[in-house]
Amino acid sequence: MNELISKVEKQYPVSAFAKERAIIGTSRGGLTAVYFSFSKPKFYGLAGNQSPAFWFRPEIYSYCDNPNKPPIKTFMNSGLLNNTQEGANKMKAILNKKTCTYEFKEVNHGHF
Repeated sequence: MNELISKVEKQYPVSAFAKERAIIGTSRGGLTAVYFSFSKPKFYGLAGNQSPAFWFRPEIYSYCDNPNKPPIKTFMNSGLLNNTQEGANKMKAILNKKTCTYEFKEVNHGHF
């Protein structure tokens, strides 16, 4: 992670503060965004995930359900049609415990 962030910082005008950096993704990328924001808080303080594929790595639920994890801000959305709604709702219940600051939206679409 240090190598990636160093390269990005050299090539782009990015903030040095994690609270101003975001990682985003869709599907498995959404799962990855959540994982990295919770596991690498010195790099990312913001996460965005659309239709996150939490089913692919169900251990993400217990990983995020930890009051000792640093606070992050996250946005998550899930479609209502043949989507990842079940996993998103399970994560929403975890985040409702004040694990982090979040916004959740359901949309009338399928997988993004």
